Amino acid sequence: MAMGNDGRKKDQSLDGYKNQKLPITATEVKIREALLDSMVFYKFDINDISKVAKFTFHIEEQGFLNLQGRNKKSNNPPTDDPKFTQKAQFAIEYKLFHYHIGIPHYEISPSGDLTSDYVLQYSYDQQNGYVDIINVEYHPLELPSKEDIKSQHIENPFRSKE
Repeated sequence: MAMGNDGRKKDQSLDGYKNQKLPITATEVKIREALLDSMVFYKFDINDISKVAKFTFHIEEQGFLNLQGRNKKSNNPPTDDPKFTQKAQFAIEYKLFHYHIGIPHYEISPSGDLTSDYVLQYSYDQQNGYVDIINVEYHPLELPSKEDIKSQHIENPFRSKE
């Protein structure tokens, strides 16, 4: 167990979705309007947008099998964060994850994972059966707001309208 800056132990095992497995086969993807808003906010260019699109296509075709970047649960904020418990519980409640999308590029972390400055935030609940892409955020990340999590689902903007 880690220690917080107040000298008390912080329980990083607040893991209400620890038994949940991410799918490794084709999985439906739904996109929240907040994703588009966040890409506009961060001034994503066509190269950045194509990386987000590539992620959505990968999940729709292969699930989470063989993703390039680091992918992890968002329920482990820094232990010295004064709102550690609230943030961990919020991530657990909404089953939040984040994926290092490679924007602007990938770097190798000390643990050997590929990380990046931006992450794609999403939710996955096995009972719902789809990946719910919420937004992109600069890392170290702030969890999405409830408004972003509950923003409208939109038609996948990465699909051509033929």
